[in-house]
Amino acid sequence: MCKPRSIKAVCTRILAVLAVLGAVSCGGGGADSSGVGSGGTGITASDNLTVGSITGFGSVIVNDVRYSIDSITPQIQDTNALALGMTVQIRGQVDATGLEGTASSLISAAEVRGKITSLDKVALTLRVYDFPVDVDLGTIIAGADHFAQLAVGDEVQIHGLPSSGMLLATRIEKIAAPSAPILTGAVSGLDTGKTSFKLGGISVSYGKASLKGFGSLPLVNDTVVRVRASAAPVNNVLQASVVERWISVPETGTSGLAVTGPIENFTSVSQTFTVAGITIDASTAPLKADMVKKLANGSYVTIKGVYSAGVLTATEVKFLKDSATPPMPSYSLSGVVQTYLSVADFAVQGQRVDASSAVFSKGTAAKLAETPAPKVKVVGTRFVNGLLIADTVQF
Repeated sequence: MCKPRSIKAVCTRILAVLAVLGAVSCGGGGADSSGVGSGGTGITASDNLTVGSITGFGSVIVNDVRYSIDSITPQIQDTNALALGMTVQIRGQVDATGLEGTASSLISAAEVRGKITSLDKVALTLRVYDFPVDVDLGTIIAGADHFAQLAVGDEVQIHGLPSSGMLLATRIEKIAAPSAPILTGAVSGLDTGKTSFKLGGISVSYGKASLKGFGSLPLVNDTVVRVRASAAPVNNVLQASVVERWISVPETGTSGLAVTGPIENFTSVSQTFTVAGITIDASTAPLKADMVKKLANGSYVTIKGVYSAGVLTATEVKFLKDSATPPMPSYSLSGVVQTYLSVADFAVQGQRVDASSAVFSKGTAAKLAETPAPKVKVVGTRFVNGLLIADTVQF
């Protein structure tokens, strides 16, 4: 497994898995069907599952796949509506371009909820009940102007991408009062006799918990799970009420699958390795020599292929970034300008935007203030004081 710091280096708002799959257990709640947009990876198949974080609004785009959700009611747990940075699981069809899809279901749930017990404002890390969470410039902070305003003792709810005993935060939201704890990560130190395992620095007792999403598969080390409990840990022991697989893949048959994330457990391209908890066989993939040299633990890749019997046999490998250069997310907002105060403070799809340093096309900054309000597409890569800093604005 990669060390937490190496995973931080490849942190991104993208982590996609597409596969034929039944929906993961998730409570219902309506969401605005005006949609959400983000980036991602798609493959052609009759039925796919995309798992990743929301990086924009204006139809649901996750991991570069733009999904229409007009015909569905999203199922949302732990909050009332979709928002930037939330992790979602979208089941649906993707076209031959791998960029457009039609969703048949969309579900979302938080990965971590609880009290901040430690926080490092320089390293951009925090712990919730001694469970480690990494933050970077792409992490959206809601309920506070920026990361520096978070403090030990704050109650937070976090969406993110779990890997190797930690969470890469995509959205952190301050909440007003304590709520039922949630932790999500890779199982380690499993003791079936004592019905316990570890998530980060927390011991989880699961003897009285309901197991969901496992089918006939056993609970084993390295399984990524979401744990829910009714009370905070005592002496770093959490009494679980529910343990569910964070993502499920087919137990039988074959399906198209694509996965994006950091490489782990890599020794050579002739040996299997893992990406996002999925076992990868790239030994027969059409790889050029320069690509083979780039593959290493911590390198960020997108892998497409056929999933069968627990292994993704790669037919395409796309190198994104090396372990030293984290790929930044690209957030997009498409819609009518709202609540215009200035070029440095207006909203699109409810998200505040600062376009004071943006490049404008098909119009100038002055057009933002026009009546009727213009429709724009805003693209940016970072947030400051709750505002998306726009790189480009297109009318």
